[in-house]
Amino acid sequence: MSDKGRILWVDLVRAAGMILIFWGHSLYSQTGNAGILIYEVNVPVFFILSGYLFHEQPVFKQMVKLFYNLIVPYVVTCFIMVLLSLIKNHFPNIILLKSMGPVKADLMTSFWGIGTRGRLAFSNYVANPIGAIWFLLALFWCSILFNVLIKLLKKLNYFYISMTVISLCIMLASFWMANAFAIFPWSLNAALIGVIFMWGGYILRKLDIIHKSNTQKLIVLLLALMMWGLALIFKVHFWFNFAITNNVPIAIISAFGGSIVLILIAVWVEELFSKLQLIKWIALFGKYSLVALCMDSIDGNVLFINQHIISRIPNVESIVVLEELIYLISLPVISMVILRKIPFLRSCYFNREFGFPWQWGRN
Repeated sequence: MSDKGRILWVDLVRAAGMILIFWGHSLYSQTGNAGILIYEVNVPVFFILSGYLFHEQPVFKQMVKLFYNLIVPYVVTCFIMVLLSLIKNHFPNIILLKSMGPVKADLMTSFWGIGTRGRLAFSNYVANPIGAIWFLLALFWCSILFNVLIKLLKKLNYFYISMTVISLCIMLASFWMANAFAIFPWSLNAALIGVIFMWGGYILRKLDIIHKSNTQKLIVLLLALMMWGLALIFKVHFWFNFAITNNVPIAIISAFGGSIVLILIAVWVEELFSKLQLIKWIALFGKYSLVALCMDSIDGNVLFINQHIISRIPNVESIVVLEELIYLISLPVISMVILRKIPFLRSCYFNREFGFPWQWGRN
């Protein structure tokens, strides 16, 4: 365990997931072998962790908590991006900023909250992507839906079978709708896919694989590696944010496999190196992965800092990717230090620690 009862390996997995997200964003080709493996696991693992840590609670109480922990950071991040974009529109000579577009368009992008540019379902409107924070909306809706399903089905004699079948049906419906109708607003396509991964995390906790013997965990690890590798063998691409893949079964199996690999490695790291300060720092980065995600969206949409750095280094893919990783990790770390010192913003981004004075149901 880490500080205040936190689970160290969970924060390590979150840190690994964020690094994979950054790595994916820095790739020259997201459809290459590295991109295939990274995009199979970098988002699903967060939903699996949410399912692993899930505990049933009253829906209204859950919605209040999720509102402060997910929706408030989303709204504040959107406000910051729109504001910086507006500044760039009026002062185009500021070289470290870039514009998202006209303010009205920026507000619409923030409202629809999707991760990839696309036509919204049942309309001809093409919405622009908001960036990585689409994940916050998807996790909000997915968590509520998952809690409701557990409440409705837990008293059934065949609870596990029923929940598995319904989760699979919801997932398949999301993939079908994304292909048939285009994209739903507020990242609902991703939210529906997330249910199967939350259910998988819930099952992993029931199976208690992290407390098995090392031999058993090694066997599971090898099986999980093979599952993850299926995506590479069959060249399966999985775009979680708008529910698109060229092979649904393998995409889901591979995502579970890769996530289990990350989990078991993190468990072993905790067992062997939990006293090392470096591990504690990595876990701290995972603990505040939400802030990292928000800073990544701000950087991708309205900051032009990294582009200036890249223009001054050799145009070699490995060097550029390494530089981007260092930059994308450094930016949220610096932001975390600064944001914790600003009263209102620290309540927005670190709400579990610094709740608003009026906030109900924080604990």
